[in-house]
Amino acid sequence: MPASPSPAGQLAYVFFTSGSTGTPKGAQCEHAGMLNHMPSKISDLGMTGTDALAQNAPQSFDVVLWQLLAALLLGGRTVLVPTEVVRDPERFIDVLVRQRVTVLQLVPSYLEILLGYLEARPRSPGPLRILSATGEALSKPLLARWFAAFPDIPVLNTYGLTELSDDVLHVVLRSLPEGDLVPIGHPIPNTRVHLVDSELREVPPGEAGQLAFSGVCVGRGYVNDPELNRKVLRDNPFGPGKLYLTGDFGRLPPSGEIEFIGRRDDQVKIRGMRLELGEIETHLRALPGVLSASVVTVTAPDQPGCLTGFVVGRTRLDHARLRHHLTRVLPDYMVPDRLHQLDALPLTPNGKIDKQALARLATTLRKPVVWTR
Repeated sequence: MPASPSPAGQLAYVFFTSGSTGTPKGAQCEHAGMLNHMPSKISDLGMTGTDALAQNAPQSFDVVLWQLLAALLLGGRTVLVPTEVVRDPERFIDVLVRQRVTVLQLVPSYLEILLGYLEARPRSPGPLRILSATGEALSKPLLARWFAAFPDIPVLNTYGLTELSDDVLHVVLRSLPEGDLVPIGHPIPNTRVHLVDSELREVPPGEAGQLAFSGVCVGRGYVNDPELNRKVLRDNPFGPGKLYLTGDFGRLPPSGEIEFIGRRDDQVKIRGMRLELGEIETHLRALPGVLSASVVTVTAPDQPGCLTGFVVGRTRLDHARLRHHLTRVLPDYMVPDRLHQLDALPLTPNGKIDKQALARLATTLRKPVVWTR
């Protein structure tokens, strides 16, 4: 094959990501960022030429790049899994076993669906030796379910954005962490993470700050959107290059592994009080019998500032008991006004929880009202 050298600063690809706004944004990434991320994944997953990596992400999801290429760089195998197969847990597991997949990456929302199937119909995942979680916060109850089913298969928990050439924080988990939140880890090589306040000053350990990144991971920003680029790409006060502001918040606990708290988009003001939807969701997921949960705000004229929670459970949940548990760990203004139990949470094409679909559903669901103030 003829050589085709590409400078590190040359544009490698553009991925259009809607994020939480629903408006597509073209994130531009350079070769340096992509080629820094790829070996980081390979190293932390312990991949070799004997591995088979599943390519199960939709083509519009940035993780498709490393899923396609990482194993091939080592002489291993990439197993292409069609979308219609991924949507059927039984067929998906069949493919993983038949193709002897050893490395798998899933979004936590889909992992919950897959675990639900495996808990109802226990079976071996074949030679799978490590799982990677990405795209959403991995909850401790979900991680506990994974280790209960597969105690010998570690989990690489990750954090990243399309704008940062994919994942930039990694941690390998072999058991449940001590705290309530699952850590998202340390920065990959040639990447720096900063927890900053509104003035771009680093916050003390233990305090919440916005996650900001510098290093080769930082891309060129968005196509034809100079205004948004000015907001998220700043002159780096900590060193050379640009600083990218993620809009996500985290903290550095005594363990030294960064914890994800929530998105700036998930900060809402209810009855004069500012709160984090992610914090409510964390406590909902920790309740007895709850498999997954999500919280949205309803802004319909007849429901201004109404917190609506959605939960999934194996059986019909005792909602009065759930409320009792929530009132013991959350202030009154953070307890959802309404709670609805669903068979499953709606997902986007990328396998993440579809908050917009839940918000629409919240405006139409009037009964049953599980609890009201």
